Amino acid sequence: MFPESPAEKAGIRVDDVIARVNDKPVDGREALVATIRTLMPGQEVRLNVRRGDETV
Repeated sequence: MFPESPAEKAGIRVDDVIARVNDKPVDGREALVATIRTLMPGQEVRLNVRRGDETV
């Protein structure tokens, strides 16, 4: 996690797991990267994040 990054500003923590991006399931790191690459800079994104046993 980089200081002042969009992820940090969104409240994402180091051990969080991003499960969905814009309601699309993400199955692993490669799928996450591929999905993020389809987004435009500055585009608003909706994330489903798992932190431990709960969704935040």
